[in-house]
Amino acid sequence: MEYSVIRSDRRTLAVQITGGGKVVVRAPWRCSEKRIENFLREKSAWIEKHVKKIRERKTLPPITTEELKMLKEKTENHLREKLPYYAELIGVTYGKVTVRRQKSKWGSCNIDGNLSFNLYLAALPTEAFDYVIIHELCHRKRLDHSPAFWKLVEKFCPDYKRLRFEVRNVYSEMLLREVIG
Repeated sequence: MEYSVIRSDRRTLAVQITGGGKVVVRAPWRCSEKRIENFLREKSAWIEKHVKKIRERKTLPPITTEELKMLKEKTENHLREKLPYYAELIGVTYGKVTVRRQKSKWGSCNIDGNLSFNLYLAALPTEAFDYVIIHELCHRKRLDHSPAFWKLVEKFCPDYKRLRFEVRNVYSEMLLREVIG
């Protein structure tokens, strides 16, 4: 299998399939080639499945302006309903909330408590959308991705690992439609 490697200060290995169906491995600086190859062997079924999906989806039409408006409205409606509920459950407050099309994030939380969400959240199943809300609200208690942060997320969303994976898959699909258009 052909792949490229991007090394950085990260601690873990990750595999990404680009919109063109290329395999990219993100690895720590000191990670050996052998470890990368073993990792790719372990993930080979997942990689093959997603490369195949991308090649099949090359026929998808680009996202229309009307679809973008509908996604934004649906995302805003869900946030109006769920943000107050989860904020109270987690015991946090938040500031301004914005919804816009983002190329690399599902959501963000800044130090002032302002939240920003990707309009593509509306394309997710409800439980995955809710996971993103919980994730961002947990940043109101921990503005990092430390083990303590993930433990907090898990307290309010026990199935967060599966949902996080699902969120990434839907995002890849939405970006692919943008790239095709």
